[in-house]
Order: sequence, then structure tokens, then C-alpha cells
Amino acid sequence: MSFAGNYVERRIRKNTFFKQINMLIDWSEIEKEITPKITSKQTKLKKNKKRLILQRSQKIIFTVKNKILKYSFTD
Repeated sequence: MSFAGNYVERRIRKNTFFKQINMLIDWSEIEKEITPKITSKQTKLKKNKKRLILQRSQKIIFTVKNKILKYSFTD
């Protein structure tokens, strides 16, 4: 058997396995349970990301202002 033949055979076995799993499991019930949790975590992450960006930008602005002030007083 060639390398390509072996690869194709493994891929076919995987696809057959996943098809059998899809026939056994009712994914709609699982999706109903998981979806609200995922969306709530995504909104929390978005809020935290915005907060982090705001904090970092304020820190950068503060640092730049301090450097400008230090430079102007040393002149």
C-alpha cells in the first residue's frame, strides 16, 4: 500500500467514525446547553478586553505626559 493509499484509508475511517457518532448523539440538546454559556463568556471577554485597552492607553498617555513635563522643566 502506498503512502497516499494509507492516508486516504485513515481519512475514510475517521469520517466513518464521526458519521457514526453524529448518528448516536443528539447535538441539538448539547448546543442548547452550551450556547448561552459561550455567549456570556464572549461578552465578558469583550468587556475585559475593552477595559484593558482603556487602562493601557491611559497608562501610555500618562507616561508620555510625564516625559513631556520632565523635558519642559529641565530646559
